[in-house]
Amino acid sequence: MAGCDAVVHHGGADTMMAATAVGVPQLTLPRGADHFVNAEAAESHGFAVREEIAALLAPADLVGDLENLAVAAR
Repeated sequence: MAGCDAVVHHGGADTMMAATAVGVPQLTLPRGADHFVNAEAAESHGFAVREEIAALLAPADLVGDLENLAVAAR
């Protein structure tokens, strides 16, 4: 975890605490259980941001962008 620039995860306590322990910024995509509470706590303490999955684009809408990134990375 310490070698990561950032962590994207569902907001579970284990992942959140592991990333927090080594100071890695986080993006949480809460889904259920304690994820929403954890995401709120992380965001309010300033070490994470969160997105609501329902507000994200559909995967099909991202295909062109992903293809462009793949070509640019070559």
